[in-house]
Formats: sequence, C-alpha cells, structure tokens
Amino acid sequence: MTLPRFFICDLELETNKEYTLSPSDSHHAVKVLRLQEGDEVEVSDGKGRGFAARVIATDTSASRVQVTAPLRESRESPLHVTLVQGLLKGDNMDLVVRQAVELGAHRIIPLVTARSVPRLQRQRTLKKRERWLNVARAAAGQCGRDILPDVEIPVDWSDVEGVLESEETALNLFFWEGEKSQVLHGPESGITRIAVFVGPEGGFNREEAGELKSKGVQVAGMGPRILRAETAATAALTLVQLIYGDLGGLQE
Repeated sequence: MTLPRFFICDLELETNKEYTLSPSDSHHAVKVLRLQEGDEVEVSDGKGRGFAARVIATDTSASRVQVTAPLRESRESPLHVTLVQGLLKGDNMDLVVRQAVELGAHRIIPLVTARSVPRLQRQRTLKKRERWLNVARAAAGQCGRDILPDVEIPVDWSDVEGVLESEETALNLFFWEGEKSQVLHGPESGITRIAVFVGPEGGFNREEAGELKSKGVQVAGMGPRILRAETAATAALTLVQLIYGDLGGLQE
C-alpha cells in the first residue's frame, strides 16, 4: 500500500522526533485524506531523505507527525533531469509541471521563446511560480518523491545558454518537429545529467533551433505525428528516463 507522503523542508529530520506539517499539508491530511492519530505516513526533507512516520495529532492548520525510521528504498531516478519548457499558456504549464515531477524531473525551467504566448510581468511571474511550486509539491507527495523539485522563474531566450548542462557526463537535448530522424538510437554510457528542451505551442522556430544546435545541443525528432506541447514534454521525459534513467526496458 502506498502511504501519503509529506515534505518537511529546511529541517534536519531525525528518528523519534516530532514535526508539524505545513498548513496546506495539514488541511489536505485532515480534510482530504481523512487521516487520524496513529495512521502511518511518510515524510521527506525534500533533499533525498525519506522517513516512515505516524500521525500523532490532527489539526487542519498544524497536524503533527513523529518520525519512526529512515526509509531505505528511494524512488529517485539516478538521472538528474532538467526540463526546459517553452512557456505555455493557460493551465498547460500546471499540467507539464505535474507530469514532469511524476516522471522524475529535478528542475523545471520555463523558457520564454519567440512563440510563447504569455508575456508575464514580474508580479504575475512570481504568482505563477508560486502556483507551479505548489503543483510540484503536490505531485511529488503523490508519487513518493524524496526530492522536492524546483520550478524556476521563467528565463528569457537571451539567457538560454545559462541553463545548459556543462558537465562531462551531461547531455543537452532538444526535441523539434523540424527534425525528421528517429527519436534516439540508444544509451550513451555514463550520462548522469540531461537538460531536455521542449518548445511552446507552435514549437521552436528555425532560428531558435539553429541557435541550440550551434551551442552543441543534440536535436531529436518525435516521430511522424505533431504532438501538443504538453504531450511532447511528457513524451520527451518518458524517453530519456527509458533510455538513460530508471524506467527500464532498453538494453545496449
């Protein structure tokens, strides 16, 4: 049985110690999950350490749990994935954030491209980011993540070079409908970090695709069908986890 998981960040979690859940988690625990004293749950520090715990007090704004033991099994992928997502309109970013977290992304960076419809002012940007962080937190708890993924403030295209992975064991990859080749041919040994670039509605334009190629970003197609932007992000993350991460299924 999968137990509810809550994040208690910015604290050093220890066995036999008691901790208070956040107001939003407390409300969810009491009103949605209907947890009661004595129920078993899981907690995480958001940095990779998970623990078994039990509810010792229920309150819609300040429920308390007691940590009982560290968890040995981790649900984190060995692959560190950053999704660089062309900024989407409406609630589509919420959907992408949620599914990216479920598929093991560590970091999500919204990218303002030529075809991105939203042009957010700073105040709206901060509110949007707060919403995306809440979506990420809920998704991480639902799927049992040990790490609480970050959703960053949208980055302008002029700063795209700053989000590229630069380590020797890293791969930068963008999916583009203008690329007619097959998706990916198979594993490259030793890859531990990937930055995956996915375009907004309408995709990357040719100038952007050319600039990414000039910076050494590997390009791949997604087959003959044109995917919606939010579908493309999910498909891209599934592919890289399948080939380089922990979804399994492909052998060299």
